[in-house]
Amino acid sequence: MKLDTAYLGIDRLIIHEIPRHFRSKDKPKAATLLSEIESPLDAELKLFFAGKIGANIGSGEAFEVVFDKDAHSPVPELIEKLLFPKQGEADGFVDASKQIALHLHACQSGISPGGLVTLVDTSLKQGRGISIL
Repeated sequence: MKLDTAYLGIDRLIIHEIPRHFRSKDKPKAATLLSEIESPLDAELKLFFAGKIGANIGSGEAFEVVFDKDAHSPVPELIEKLLFPKQGEADGFVDASKQIALHLHACQSGISPGGLVTLVDTSLKQGRGISIL
């Protein structure tokens, strides 16, 4: 399904720093720096992230995400709770982003460099979305 990204809105985002994950006994484990609050957004940042996400979604290399029901990942359930919260349930955006960042870090080997993981709550003409960058 091709998404219309012309009206892609960035509603909120949070960024976490993920260090390189060394599994060696000789190297100390680096601390994962998790944000405690959503990142402040101004119009320029919203346009920047909307442009990056829109360009990727709209590219010929994009593909539709389908969650593997047999995978042992907390990510699908966390995304589902963010997109379809139960009535009366707390939002959980910050906590879900932390769990996703920690899961990503735990899955990494020493081959992958450190970097940033960003969770972006988006709105589209077709509905809401969550982008993980």
